[in-house]
Amino acid sequence: MHMVHFVGAGCGAADLITVRGARLLSEADVVIYAGSLVNPELLKGTKEGCEIHDSARMTLPEVLGVMERAEAEKKTIVRLHTGDPSLYGAIREQMDRLEEMGIAYDVCPGVSSFNGAAASLGAELTLPEVSQTVIITRAAGKTPVPEKESEEQNETEDSKETTDPADSAESEDSKEAENPDDSGNADDEEADSEENKTADPTVTQAPVKAEADFMPQAAAAGAGFIHRQVRHEKKVLTTAKNKAAQYDYDGAIKLLKNDNAYQYNVHFQNAAKKYKKEKDNCVAWSPEQVTHIFYHSLIVDTSKAFDGDYKQDGYNQVMTTMDEFNKITQIMYEEGYVMVNLYDLAGLDDDGNMKAKTVYLPEGKTPFVLSQDDVCYYHSQDGDGIATKLVVDEDGKVRNEYVQDDGSTVVGDYDVVPLIDRFVEAHPDFAYHGHKGIVALTGYNGILGYRTDISYQTRPDDLNDDKLAWLNAHPDFDLETERAGAKKVADAMKKEGWTFASHTWGHKNMSTVSMERLQTDTTNFKENVDPLIGGTDIIIFAFGADINNGGAYTGDEKFNYLKSQGYDYYCNVDSNKYFVQITDEYFRMGRRNVDGYRMYYNPDLLADLFDASEVFDSSRPTPVPPMNGG
Repeated sequence: MHMVHFVGAGCGAADLITVRGARLLSEADVVIYAGSLVNPELLKGTKEGCEIHDSARMTLPEVLGVMERAEAEKKTIVRLHTGDPSLYGAIREQMDRLEEMGIAYDVCPGVSSFNGAAASLGAELTLPEVSQTVIITRAAGKTPVPEKESEEQNETEDSKETTDPADSAESEDSKEAENPDDSGNADDEEADSEENKTADPTVTQAPVKAEADFMPQAAAAGAGFIHRQVRHEKKVLTTAKNKAAQYDYDGAIKLLKNDNAYQYNVHFQNAAKKYKKEKDNCVAWSPEQVTHIFYHSLIVDTSKAFDGDYKQDGYNQVMTTMDEFNKITQIMYEEGYVMVNLYDLAGLDDDGNMKAKTVYLPEGKTPFVLSQDDVCYYHSQDGDGIATKLVVDEDGKVRNEYVQDDGSTVVGDYDVVPLIDRFVEAHPDFAYHGHKGIVALTGYNGILGYRTDISYQTRPDDLNDDKLAWLNAHPDFDLETERAGAKKVADAMKKEGWTFASHTWGHKNMSTVSMERLQTDTTNFKENVDPLIGGTDIIIFAFGADINNGGAYTGDEKFNYLKSQGYDYYCNVDSNKYFVQITDEYFRMGRRNVDGYRMYYNPDLLADLFDASEVFDSSRPTPVPPMNGG
């Protein structure tokens, strides 16, 4: 089959290539090899008429050009690297380009230089009671070693943890040839890397080395610094520790046991035993024992929210100040509360039936669900001391934009999402398996502070004044730009453990809305919001209203429609500590409002969470207005 075969030539001697590698080489129509590094004896095994290219004289684009042409001619290509291509072979960048071009490839492993070094020295790399770990690394050459992987950075056990080693642009070939006594060009293969796109016209092919020179050369390279495996094992241990800190004991144990180091690394084995014991000592929580609290957008500047205008009463009733929120979060953490997700409580089985799950937490810890409504930053809130948008900063963290008194915009943590993110960074044990809250979205003003609804572009005759005013103030508006911005934030939030829910597109009362209007609203959400958040199977009812009065949904026309649209999880508002209903068809959960109204009139209903008298913001106007005028 015509394709590109990356073949490891072995560590020097021509007969150290694998049987498969030799066969592929003999069948190749085109061979591209590292001329200054690969033993030329190997080329004697090619068939008559084989087209041979020396990559020491080629740039990466030139190499890829040969591959593309040969593929178009339905020829079989062998890209011949020394040692094993996976070690310093510069193959990743080639494979990425091949994938972009739609060209098939595979990799035939080879005998690496460290194997050749051990053989040349008559050494066994793993001896019982002496060493059970092999680390593969290199000294810096033309391609530098990243600072965090340098010898100096790894001299002690306390050196900084590193990520998984990235693919090096430098080939194994150059490392095998690296020797102070070598007079040839040790870095020819680097011409294939992204860092060397322009060929040096003065470069000539290095003298061919005698076959006898290859094995000592490999030995010299293989005798270098070997830290990589240690760093890998330290990273695995750290990752497992972080998982266990967020109560994902099974994930931590699986990570350790699936790593090859588990068989010999006593630290891996002891850690797995420790996490198994910790899980065995956990308390099991059923969904019926889990409470669910929610917030709206937080008030940053109370002087603006409570300025005496017609919106003051509503803000005072249903919103929470940033100061209150931070105090509540800290208190709940100190009391042992841990955020869990709806998906931790129940899920669909293989037959599509909803089944309860069990949350396991150490004694003294209590699970709860957190959600936030209306994370859209409505036009009506402008100038009222509330954040205006969610953004992703240069470090990839989700933050808020906030408009100051002088009209300037600052980026910081001013609402639930970034405040919780920062809190979990400092207190990872506040998030079960890294899961955070549920963000409920409408769509008619867009989402997350971005004007993503199609109405901003189509400008129908009934477009409201707020939208018209905003569009007039933003003549450069582009719908696709807004949607791209919202999607970027949504993707970053999901990566950080957040979940999205529908709050209905138009903030509709599902208990009173007509069936026709419900269908139209759902369609609007699916067309304008779902593509940006990746869809959702959770609906959090606006106004706290439900489609019935608490009885089972079975047979309800509105439920049947919502179920047909993919909604499996339903949340209303219920002042009780717990309200959970699970059937084969759905999961239903009541939520408790944590806001000015509840803290002022019913602090006893929140007493299991915190003492409202310690939290209530003194800048709130009192008495808090009652609901419904009475």
